[in-house]
Amino acid sequence: RHIETCVGEEVRRARLALGSAFARYEQMTMLYEELLRAGRTDFPDGVRRYLRVSRPEREVVALSYQATFEDKEYHDVCQLARLQNLAGMVHPLAFGSLIYLTYGHFDSAHCFFDGAVHAYKIAIPVVDQKVPCPFYDRLPAVEGISTLHYGDPKQGRLKQTYKGLLLWAKENHIALADCSEEEWLVSPLITSNKKLWVIRVTVPFAQ
Repeated sequence: RHIETCVGEEVRRARLALGSAFARYEQMTMLYEELLRAGRTDFPDGVRRYLRVSRPEREVVALSYQATFEDKEYHDVCQLARLQNLAGMVHPLAFGSLIYLTYGHFDSAHCFFDGAVHAYKIAIPVVDQKVPCPFYDRLPAVEGISTLHYGDPKQGRLKQTYKGLLLWAKENHIALADCSEEEWLVSPLITSNKKLWVIRVTVPFAQ
């Protein structure tokens, strides 16, 4: 009887591991396809592309913190280390997946960043919430305008990508919210080479 119980438990764990592996494979395949499309379509002629996008809600593990948009104190580095530890205890969707959310750092209507301390959230998508963890969260579905940022986001580089997006939306009479989602397609969790980092910036439509 004990042997049957042990075997049953091992089979259950194997099924969970297989399900997670398939989900991660699907995620990495999608990521690879997105990067190929990005290489073909995102400003190869020097013109940045701005796209209307729609994404479903997602289950994540997430941490909240406060920082300026530039985050010169590197609060994000500390939070990323904590999040990596959490990811090791749950079922992350794919290796290297990373999402930042910003709240109130900029005024979309005036394309202005106030430089003050506002809320951030850093998250990693998960396959499920079967493993107990107090930091599970659910990111709402998002519809908005998106563009890609390549390379190091610091020293004002990512801010310039944002300003380009906000100005484009204003010129095209598109009202956007004062929050954003930064999905790292190639993140520090994958490579420490900052030149290879790719961030998909999405600013939702105003409600």
